This record gives sequence, C-alpha cells and structure tokens, in this order.
Amino acid sequence: MMFRMQNGRFRYRPTGQTAKARRAPRRGGDGRAAAAGAGRRPAEAGGERSRVPAIDGAVRVLRYLATRAEGGGVTEIGRACHLSKSSAHGIVKALEAHGFVVTVDPSKRYVLGAALVQLAEAARSQHTAVLLARPLLEEVARETRLACFLAVPYNATEFLVLEKAESSRAIKVTVSVGERFPLTAGALGKTYLAWLPEAEVREILRRVPLPRMTPRSIRSTPLYRAELERVRRRGFGTNYNEYYAGTNALAAPVFDPSGRVVLLLLTVGFAADLPAARMTTYGRLLRAAADRVTEALGGRPPKPQESGGGAEPQSSEKKSP
Repeated sequence: MMFRMQNGRFRYRPTGQTAKARRAPRRGGDGRAAAAGAGRRPAEAGGERSRVPAIDGAVRVLRYLATRAEGGGVTEIGRACHLSKSSAHGIVKALEAHGFVVTVDPSKRYVLGAALVQLAEAARSQHTAVLLARPLLEEVARETRLACFLAVPYNATEFLVLEKAESSRAIKVTVSVGERFPLTAGALGKTYLAWLPEAEVREILRRVPLPRMTPRSIRSTPLYRAELERVRRRGFGTNYNEYYAGTNALAAPVFDPSGRVVLLLLTVGFAADLPAARMTTYGRLLRAAADRVTEALGGRPPKPQESGGGAEPQSSEKKSP
C-alpha cells in the first residue's frame, strides 16, 4: 500500500495487479488500444508543433557556433541555420545580452560566451552528482526502510525530484520523480537555504512565501532563520509534520567545489517510522552519504562568510547537539 505525496495531500496508490489494471491503456469500442496521440493537444501530440521558433533558432545558432572556433558573422550564421538575416540578428543580439555569445572585434564575428561555460559546469556537476548519489541513496533506503530521494534546485522558486529509492515497508510514503516543491518547503528548503549567501536567502524569502501546509508549518521568518542556524550546526535539515501531516523528513546537502549546494538527499516517512528518537541517527546516516558524494565531486562546504552567517557544518562523524 503506497501513499504518494502531491500538492500537500496524500493520494492512495495501490500496488500489484490493481495498480497495473489502473495503468492499462484505455480501449475503444473495437477492443483496440486508443491511438497514442488521441486526446492530446496538438502541441503534445507532435514534437514539431511544440517547438518555439525563436528558441529553436537560438539552439541552432549555438550548435553552429560550437563547430566554428573562429566564430561567424550574422549573415553567415543566418545562412547556415536557415534563418533570415533579421531573425539571425535578433537571436544573436538576445544571446549576446545574456552572455551566451560575444563579439570578436573588430571583425564583428560572434563566438560562444562564458555564460555557457557556467551552465555546462553546473550541468556537469549535477549529472555527476546524481550518478554518484544513486547507489548511496539505495543504501540509505535499505538501511532505514524509508523512501529516499534526490532533488535539485530547479528554478527560482522550486526544487525538482530527480531520483528515488522506494521504502521496503508494506505501507509507505512516496514522491513521484518530477514532483516539484517550493524552495522554502520543509527539510529541503531549510537545508538549501542554510548554506546560501545572506543576500540570496533574503531574496528567496521575499520571493517564495513560507508555505502553510499543516498546523506545524513555520510561517515566522525569525523562527525559520533560527531553523537555518540549527541546520548549519547539525549538518542536516529536519521536518516534523511541517509539510505533510503525519510525516517527518530529513535532508542533507551535496556541495560542489565552489561551496554551492548542487544536490539534496531527502528521506521521508510516516512519523511512526521516522520518529523524533531516530531523527539524529538517520540524519547522520543521510549526511554521511551526502558527504561521500561531495568528496567524490571535489566539493566543500562554504566558509562561514560565504553562507548565511552560521558556523561551518559539522562532519557526519561529529556529535550533533
């Protein structure tokens, strides 16, 4: 029996044959499975229709310049990418404004910009971190018999769940891969914000309100900031019935070489399976797994002056208060 967490509620999802039956494709009156594209909006049914021309053009420009060490002028880029000169000019100027291409003076030829290097490094770190963390996630799930997840900061307001290792319990809590959560949500939010620079913490708290999900949710900014300090001291974040009623959670950070949190390990369970008495033990276990990924990445925690003002996090081997 599985309870999936979604939009602040538990949704019962049966396992075994019943679940398979629910996943079976709908069939028409003649007994054949419905066509793959039936019922979809045009943008969903075909890849061509779902494209945004300007974005598609920008991708073609970047891919073209990636093959041209000497760069290219607007006319040349337009011809190679099957764009009109005006479209090529508009796309190149937009990419230049974001640092994705730069002009090589005085020839007015464009080459790839440094902003792409930053994106590539972030993608490399996240991808490598996920590959390294997956077996450790499964190890923690086996030892605790709790569901464990990998999540990353996805955009300016949300986390995205990338991987999961299910609990072996008959009745369990789960989260779908692809599920999103607010940047200030529960153990994930506390663990992420705890090691951000103070200016970024202020901006996120301004942009993403503290969610009221249960009566235990922390809505006071001073109380939330006090929680961030506790996370920095312990080395992992906790959530006691704050996001989903009847559940507790733990989260631990993975750092890249610059001291940024690039990945978070999360474990969730019903309060009876993850009681307060086990939170410290399981929190250290989760943090130890995260530390192994950080070490493999060549990462490091941020220095006190680089984060929100707290002390450097304790190693998973040190005794937490």
